[in-house]
Amino acid sequence: MAKLARIQTILLSALMILSAFSVALSPAHAQINAENTGLADSARSAGYGESPVSLPDVIGRIISILIGLIGLILFLFILYGGIMWMIARGDSTKVEKAQGIIYNAVIGVVVVLAAYAIANFVIGQFTKPETGLLNP
Repeated sequence: MAKLARIQTILLSALMILSAFSVALSPAHAQINAENTGLADSARSAGYGESPVSLPDVIGRIISILIGLIGLILFLFILYGGIMWMIARGDSTKVEKAQGIIYNAVIGVVVVLAAYAIANFVIGQFTKPETGLLNP
């Protein structure tokens, strides 16, 4: 039981370190931006940035990000189950527990993929200009 708690602590620490690096590597919001440097004028003259982003596009991006994060979490569960299986050393109860974690994570991946397919289809139907529900 102590080994399981130790592994959970290590995995949680690794996840926290990775999340700290993702925050540290995000772009800095400095005083230099497109308006200060004239890039916004160049973009407008080239025809970029003139159309606002529609609500279905924003919702689609949010759903894609959430599904990606859930997929990452499920991947970590599969990895965790595999590590548990490797360190079980033949103990049938530990092996069955690890197999259960992997099995549930794989089912979760299938559900997430189905959710992504459904969300992608629905958002695609809303954003089609000629046949979409928002533009009859």
